[in-house]
Amino acid sequence: RALFKFDGELKRRRLNPGTTADLTAASLMLAILNGLRF
Repeated sequence: RALFKFDGELKRRRLNPGTTADLTAASLMLAILNGLRF
């Protein structure tokens, strides 16, 4: 449900959800490569 709300907010602001996903994935990958553990 929170993801749908987030998606709607991005669309309302005319932001590209795909770009946001790319930035999130890249940030997580960098964090993992630098030693982040879950």
